[in-house]
Amino acid sequence: SELGTTTIAVSQSATLFLKQGKTVEETGKLIKSSLMLSKLGMLENAQASEYLTTILNGYKISVDEANGVVSKMIAVDNASAASVSGMAEALSKTSSVARDSGVELSNLIAYIATVQTVTGQTGEVVGQAFDKIEALWYNK
Repeated sequence: SELGTTTIAVSQSATLFLKQGKTVEETGKLIKSSLMLSKLGMLENAQASEYLTTILNGYKISVDEANGVVSKMIAVDNASAASVSGMAEALSKTSSVARDSGVELSNLIAYIATVQTVTGQTGEVVGQAFDKIEALWYNK
């Protein structure tokens, strides 16, 4: 395959997306995006699929825009010390609250990358911190 993955990984992703009610066409697009996230973020495929699902659902992003989300994280990874895997994990923890707070996805990715780079904290820690900050901001 073009992303160098196994049939098992593809079928696991397909199963996850089909269980979410995605069409076969949507599932194909999501598989490609999640495999790209998995390979470039050095994540297990199932974890990448879960992160991508949470980010897309949190920001109410269409399947057609999934590759764009992954590409934004890759671009920031290439320009900073933040990792794609850390950004994906952080985004999965805070996407919904960030959207409700009016924070644009591109800005959130930049904020997360900056905090990861400066503090060296994991995506989980950074994501939880942003989730709490945005929840406080949103509930003002």
